Amino acid sequence: MKKYEVALIDIPMFSNAKVYPLIEAYATAPQALGRLLAIWYSDIGELNQVMVLREFETASDLDAERERMMLGGKPFGLDNELMLGLNLSTYAAFPFLPPVETGARGPVYEVRTYGIKPEGVAATIEAWKGAYAARHAVSPC
Repeated sequence: MKKYEVALIDIPMFSNAKVYPLIEAYATAPQALGRLLAIWYSDIGELNQVMVLREFETASDLDAERERMMLGGKPFGLDNELMLGLNLSTYAAFPFLPPVETGARGPVYEVRTYGIKPEGVAATIEAWKGAYAARHAVSPC
């Protein structure tokens, strides 16, 4: 089952143009496992933060990539002057969702996260399964 990683990277003010190429080079290097899907920055909400979305074919690939990141130094190619904080989260897509599509969709994106109580995962999957088509028609997921 594919896994997705969301990395939230805190960066210094006005360093966006410097960090993007470093993140992209790190995530697309020949030794990198997984596939870079997106790099975003926030203008509303948490400022001076970059969100990186990557896809991994297996949990083992994600684990190996995390090990490369933590033991290799300079996670995402950023030193301590450019990375002020790092938060990594792992997700699995609901089984009925299509693969993540990349590409420019416009200048503004909305990223939503929902907390699910552990005993509510199956019920949430079923509820979203029934509502997905109508929701996706209004605003693609």
